[in-house]
Amino acid sequence: MKFSNAHVFVVDADSYPVHRDRLFCGIKNPNKITTMKETGKKRPNSSYYGLIADLVTIRKGDYIIFYQMRKDEAKFDRGFRGIFKVVSEPFFSDDNIDGLDSSQGDLGSKDKKVLGKCPYCQTNLSEMADAKTGEKFCRKCKKELEFHILPNRVLIEPLTLFEDPIDDNTAYIDRNYIKDDIKENLPILWTMLFRKTSGEGRARSITHILPEEYKKLEKIFKDNCKVSEEINFVQYKPTNKEEIIIPLDTDKNGELKIEAFLEAWLMSKIGKEKINGLSEIIGDGEDIEYFGNNVLYGIGGERVDILIIHNNGKERTKASVIELKKGKLKKEDVEQIKDYTKWMSQLVFGNDSGESKLKIQPILIGLKADDKIIEKTKKLIGDTQKPILMEYEIKKDKIEFKKVL
Repeated sequence: MKFSNAHVFVVDADSYPVHRDRLFCGIKNPNKITTMKETGKKRPNSSYYGLIADLVTIRKGDYIIFYQMRKDEAKFDRGFRGIFKVVSEPFFSDDNIDGLDSSQGDLGSKDKKVLGKCPYCQTNLSEMADAKTGEKFCRKCKKELEFHILPNRVLIEPLTLFEDPIDDNTAYIDRNYIKDDIKENLPILWTMLFRKTSGEGRARSITHILPEEYKKLEKIFKDNCKVSEEINFVQYKPTNKEEIIIPLDTDKNGELKIEAFLEAWLMSKIGKEKINGLSEIIGDGEDIEYFGNNVLYGIGGERVDILIIHNNGKERTKASVIELKKGKLKKEDVEQIKDYTKWMSQLVFGNDSGESKLKIQPILIGLKADDKIIEKTKKLIGDTQKPILMEYEIKKDKIEFKKVL
């Protein structure tokens, strides 16, 4: 089957009009290197490569909906806005993007910008923000900025733009828009709602929403929101475009320096090209209905590294739940499998019946799995399919995988 994932980009009243009128999505650009507080040593920044993992999950033909937020924007209607389609591969560009003079009003893009770099020191690192005032400052020269620096981008085209947004209550609570072939008690837009609850590390620039969540938003738009006919679009054309690079740096033992390298590399390949050793397990993309990374499934912030939903064209047949470890697999990694079975069954299949649990395929990936871990996994009593253990190895700027159980 041909899949098209759907993604929600978080914006505010400054960035949304420029994204909309100039037809692109942009996300922040943290420093690629961070300094460890304990030792003072420098290492790749997991936050940066986590954002890159979110971005490289996007494919041409995928759907984009914007979510306009910020509590201090009282005069603007918060909520979901869309619908757009992706027309480019993700890329980096430090072009500054101006809004349109013809786009006026409270949510017009006239006199607004999305920056690709600081206008004072030219750094392309994204700004810092004051938590209390919301004021933006350059991360390097510390000068105050009027607009966001968002140089990691993807181009889009409009499908249907609606004048009014979908408010949170309608999106999350209204059960009149649940997909027919999923049971009525399926939690509504959980993948977004879990991120709205308080907790460090939950907010993301991009959330990959489930197909039924996208269909619900699409139907609410069509049933309740007036189609906008007055918007003029002028496609942004990058002049300084760079490919997004995912490094695979390891230590002397072959262990990747950060887990986010493994996550980002996989997300850039799934459903797109063959992955040596792993495609035999998850398929080549023909039966993939959905895939996403950093998927939240619990109100307490529980998450799985990668979720792949398989569909034979008639129904969902399997959910591959992948946990990633950059080092050797440990006892607690194996025990982790038992924690998510009930919740993943409900999220993917709409219930936690024994039949649904048996459609879950746990996959643990690490640098090595020793004999003790393999034996422990063999003896594990669970209600999912038997766990699969895999080892990874870096070969010629690629990752290869080997099934050891």
